[in-house]
Amino acid sequence: VKILLMDFEEIKNLIDSSPNIEFGLGVSDDMIRKAEEKLEFTFPKEYKLWLKNYGWGEIYGEDIFGLYNEEFNSYPNVVFTNLKMRQENFISGNELAVQMNDFAEIYFFEKDKEQVFIKFGDVKELYADSFFHFIVKKTCGAF
Repeated sequence: VKILLMDFEEIKNLIDSSPNIEFGLGVSDDMIRKAEEKLEFTFPKEYKLWLKNYGWGEIYGEDIFGLYNEEFNSYPNVVFTNLKMRQENFISGNELAVQMNDFAEIYFFEKDKEQVFIKFGDVKELYADSFFHFIVKKTCGAF
């Protein structure tokens, strides 16, 4: 099932109307830039927009890696978590994890791509066409 492109206002309405979503209040462009520099990874535009407006969050109790302070020193901070996952060989420097579930499935971006992929071990496939699509699928339970 392909979900039509949604604009940010539609995503905000979905977020605001869902009792299963808890998101933060957003972070500065400067904090986003510092995170990108630490990870040597340019974040996709929809993910940046989400960080700027919400910073961090969870859907159905599963964390989405984000930003909430400039310490970058604890889970589920996207910098801390990705550096740790790189160190433990769960992801490469060309990947940016945004979520890992209890089944060790990792949802991630590849460098210079807007799509969200999922991998379990060596098996990788496309999960969502964009970060907003990822949020819709996670929120609406469309798997």
